[in-house]
Amino acid sequence: MVEKRRPPRPRFRFSDVGIPVRAILSSRYDDSVRCVVIRDNDVRFEEEEKEIKFREATRQMLLREGKAWVKKYGKKVCPKDHWKYQGKPLPMLYDERYPRESEVWQEGEEVITEGAPEGARRTIQVNRYERDKKNRDKAIKRHGVRCFGCGIKMEEMYGKTAIGFIEIHHVKPISAVPERYRPNIDDLVPLCPNCHAVVHLKTRPISIAKLKRMIKNKCRKSSMCRCATVAKRR
Repeated sequence: MVEKRRPPRPRFRFSDVGIPVRAILSSRYDDSVRCVVIRDNDVRFEEEEKEIKFREATRQMLLREGKAWVKKYGKKVCPKDHWKYQGKPLPMLYDERYPRESEVWQEGEEVITEGAPEGARRTIQVNRYERDKKNRDKAIKRHGVRCFGCGIKMEEMYGKTAIGFIEIHHVKPISAVPERYRPNIDDLVPLCPNCHAVVHLKTRPISIAKLKRMIKNKCRKSSMCRCATVAKRR
């Protein structure tokens, strides 16, 4: 299906997404940090009496949260990305009001928006191997939540949202052990989602030692790679 290109989505305005004057917005990082909507692009931040632009309020809020990059890129900050209204992120409200279009191919002023069909239903039968949460807790208590592969700690990359988040890898695949098998806690190691997925790309899972060598060899070629400094720590 080919259709004419539609105009770009409009700039974000509080009134367009159903946010009234005097509505209270809260930071997506700390619910106690708030601002009050005064007009479509003006707010009153925290307890201040002076009205300021929404972008400036966002810049001040991010600085309080310790986002040092704001000093350099403050003018490029997209204010709506960092606030929520009644528990709902502003980008979500904006996307509901102005849905994104899937643009696959463009020629002149026309765009193809139809992709291959997805969502067809089919029935499959699989074996599901149960995992005991107690084993996961013991593994985290023993090893912590830093990835055994690349050395990353999820909260260091993603902040408060990812505190304590990690996946636990069974060195001995569950599918290859007897039922009701009691694993040795040393055989349960923490891996970030990326490393965990890579380990299982092969029919026989890649060993942790080989995974570390793969990362080390790759990072050695890139001085910008964060994993290189983390891998040296382990």
